[in-house]
Amino acid sequence: MPAIGIIDDRMDFRTTLKRRIVLSLKKQNLNWDIIDIYPFEELQDYVTWIKQFDIAMLILDERLQEGNHEAKNVNYNGSKLIEFIRQILPEF
Repeated sequence: MPAIGIIDDRMDFRTTLKRRIVLSLKKQNLNWDIIDIYPFEELQDYVTWIKQFDIAMLILDERLQEGNHEAKNVNYNGSKLIEFIRQILPEF
């Protein structure tokens, strides 16, 4: 089953967005998994994650360093992440 991935360092934003997407998909009778995560420390980890969970759509925050969370802050932003993903997975 295809999945929508949500990447944000603020759990409250991820949770709210996930709830809204779930409601919208139910209204349209669509069956997608929705997986939300804190940003990974290493960019390469996203490639594995995308393949492992069949991520077909990605929603990500541009400012990945602003939230307070248990995960370590990352030293990249959303646009750098998407550039990296496009280099490794050009069909994504």
